[in-house]
Amino acid sequence: MAQTGIERNPAGMSAHQIRTEEFMKQGGQVPPSRATMPDAETRLLRAKLIMEEAWETIEALGFHPSVDNRIFHHSELEFTDTVKPDFEKIVDGCADLMVVTTGTLAMCGVDDMPVLREVDRSNLTKFRDGWHRREDGKIVKSPFYSPAKYAAVEAFKAAT
Repeated sequence: MAQTGIERNPAGMSAHQIRTEEFMKQGGQVPPSRATMPDAETRLLRAKLIMEEAWETIEALGFHPSVDNRIFHHSELEFTDTVKPDFEKIVDGCADLMVVTTGTLAMCGVDDMPVLREVDRSNLTKFRDGWHRREDGKIVKSPFYSPAKYAAVEAFKAAT
């Protein structure tokens, strides 16, 4: 892993990220000290963990996702309402997703709190003049939406 970007700061980590990193370290996954692009093996593991937990959460919500045996875009997934929802598994799946995505940030050497603050700021700008809700309930952002700008990403780009 080529290290670059900004140095990590424990003050920029949530208590959740600190606990997640402790879990990871006990399992032999040591997060880098600064923003970096993880190696292919680490990226593949993180992708599989995220997909596994997302899939389990979707099933807990009462749906069986399916896709043809090909590369697809997420909008091509079909959801069949054939499973009884399981509240406990929904909660567990959401929590597990938070752990694996926070762990992925850690393995990229990124503190979660500045990222979460920036995405929250950006998300709230979606409700400026011109926003609407699609028929399926998804919020369609305003033309005046302000995309998130992550300091860790900017520092990583500048250093590479």
